[in-house]
Amino acid sequence: MMGSTASSSIIDTIFVYYGGCDEIYTLVGTFIDENSWQATFTVSFSGFLCSDCTFNSWEVTGTRV
Repeated sequence: MMGSTASSSIIDTIFVYYGGCDEIYTLVGTFIDENSWQATFTVSFSGFLCSDCTFNSWEVTGTRV
């Protein structure tokens, strides 16, 4: 995934796997504090071979140990 974490504590990244059906992965969220974050991880599809592909989205969290 590519993107940066801004000083405003925002996470906004994307990865695209190109093909007949492009797979698009995004992670968008914020840091809750210096050790924890929450975000939405989304998988979507674009292209002429995507007729049976399904959009999905999950709420995720992370913690630095």
